[in-house]
Amino acid sequence: MYYSASITKTEYQFEKKRTESQVTEDFQRFFYAGCGHKFLGYDFSSEISDSGRAKIPGPRYWDVPQKEKHKWSPVRDHLAGRHRGIVRGTNETHLPCVTDDLDRHDGTIKATKHIKAVLDSYKLLTTEFNELMWLAEVNPRNGSTKFFGFHRQKKPLKVSEANEIGKRLNERQKASSIGAREVFPDNSPQVFLPMRLDKITIVDTGILEKTKRYRLDRLPGTNEKQRTYIDSYSLWAFYAWLQRGEHCDVHTLEVELKKACANTPDKEMLCQKNQKETLPASVEAERNIKSAACPTLAIEEKTSCQSSMTQNTGKDSQSDSFNESTKQTNHHQWNSTSTTKKTSCQFACLIDGESPKIKRNDPCYCGSGKKYKKCCLTSSGICSTVKTVEMLPPKEGADISKAPDGEVSSKALCKTLEEIRSIPDAFQKNTQLAFYCNNQARRPLNAEELLAKAKEYKIYNGNWEDGLSNRINRIKGIAKFAAKTFDPKKCGSSTRQRPLLNKKMQEWRGRSHLLSKTLSTRINVETWVDEYGQVQYTKGRIVNGIQRDHVLRLAGIISHVSETHGGDIPRKSIKGWWNELANENSMPEWKHNEYYLACRQVLIDNGWLKMNHDYSYQNNQSKKGWILYETELVGSVWDYPTDTDTKKNNNNRPYLYSCGAIANQKNRLASVFALLHSQRPPP
Repeated sequence: MYYSASITKTEYQFEKKRTESQVTEDFQRFFYAGCGHKFLGYDFSSEISDSGRAKIPGPRYWDVPQKEKHKWSPVRDHLAGRHRGIVRGTNETHLPCVTDDLDRHDGTIKATKHIKAVLDSYKLLTTEFNELMWLAEVNPRNGSTKFFGFHRQKKPLKVSEANEIGKRLNERQKASSIGAREVFPDNSPQVFLPMRLDKITIVDTGILEKTKRYRLDRLPGTNEKQRTYIDSYSLWAFYAWLQRGEHCDVHTLEVELKKACANTPDKEMLCQKNQKETLPASVEAERNIKSAACPTLAIEEKTSCQSSMTQNTGKDSQSDSFNESTKQTNHHQWNSTSTTKKTSCQFACLIDGESPKIKRNDPCYCGSGKKYKKCCLTSSGICSTVKTVEMLPPKEGADISKAPDGEVSSKALCKTLEEIRSIPDAFQKNTQLAFYCNNQARRPLNAEELLAKAKEYKIYNGNWEDGLSNRINRIKGIAKFAAKTFDPKKCGSSTRQRPLLNKKMQEWRGRSHLLSKTLSTRINVETWVDEYGQVQYTKGRIVNGIQRDHVLRLAGIISHVSETHGGDIPRKSIKGWWNELANENSMPEWKHNEYYLACRQVLIDNGWLKMNHDYSYQNNQSKKGWILYETELVGSVWDYPTDTDTKKNNNNRPYLYSCGAIANQKNRLASVFALLHSQRPPP
């Protein structure tokens, strides 16, 4: 019998015989407990604005029936994104949950302070209110978090019991350092249902699983309806969480919080118009003396922090002394403003002592999203902040000052993708992403390329369109700053970094034991149906000598291209990655398409790839491909036999799939099945 640490068939998995729709029907009574009463419901599209407030007063009511299950549609519509259900109405008898809401609004609360408050609330709820099971729901736009507490017996709460828990929770938060919050049903009259499409629901295993649902949408101007398939949260997965009885995962909660808070920067981190920094008299006098000693450099007094990256215009001793004094002044300013209210550190990169020409209607470089004439344009017509990036700590500021000629070593400030995704501040995240991408491409990228990289690397959580205009304005200013400070000599001489593609190829490299070292297949096989209704085949062409490593690398390329192109696998993109690997002697040269078709056919024959050949060149369509191999069951996860007698206790011990390929191709890969369950050790 084989056992694995990756997949386990527990008791509740056998209860998945019922379909998702049947489980949805059963759980509608759980969410709308108290039959016969009315519950409020807002229409998702027309009656709710982006801020979450109702556009028109008096939303309609839903009648909760007692026996007719086919009328129970509110929860299904809520999961499909058609309505935002509210769990409280009038004359209640039961409530499904108790909630604790921590709202960040539009960045009025600092990201670090908000994250600490959420984690403190999680600790309080899971320790002192352990009679409930708590799941978390994070808003990906600003990081607002809401905790939902459900009964451990998987039944609705009585109103009296829910009121008592809510009152006790509110009093406990007031007594602690967390402060008063919106607690339902104590001081909040109503609350939306969990598992909303525009939120991130977190349980003990991480983000709650999703499933495909469809809804009927009427076509505009006609009476016809069409099915729209969407990814909504699975009620069966929610039922499994109730069966386990565990709280939400704090690590996943912290990671998603940092990603969400980065989408809405702090209000006080934005550039303030005409804000002047007050310095001690000694520092101000020293600045005036040094500026008089070096008249070729333009030093503006209205900048909030003098740049340590001012370019040297001379190599004499006066210029060197000026640079040394600038470092000391910067260090003093960092210390003097550490206890006061800080704004974004503004680095003035002046070229030959002249201010760059900025049009009045251009986006301001400070990243506030406003026009230049309404933000940083002073009365003298000179921008006080030419370039604005995030506030850097003193250590990184000292590293910048050591760079010659005002250039920043992008390799020194560059972080990994995981570190960039976890940065809570939007300005710092964009700047680190610009340094990372420039270092990766060995050249400065423009704003459009940086936006494409941010979307490709999934730097931001939630919908890409949320806050896109502010993101574009920030990246426009930061892209020019990163281009000015880019030094190609400090990027190293290693091969090009491909973080996403390398990860895909690494996943497929773990499956090399499933294939022979050299392979053969048949390509260009055509099928047709003759006049007798029988399927006929052409012989095609046999291709021998296919290397296993080339097949696995092609599988990584196809899976990467399919994700970045919405399921399409255009041959131009595949050929581009193929040629780049060929330059590194990892793949053969693309002389013709036969070897590519042969490698792809090997994946199809093994059941790892499914192709859809319905495409049209006239409509700029390309073929679609689906990877049928489970991506999470790769790497260093191996299965070892724990009992040589497989017939013994076969019915009492749970059976575990050793590999995702067996689950997807039960009858097609008998040889692979025998290979997995043989005595051959893993490579």
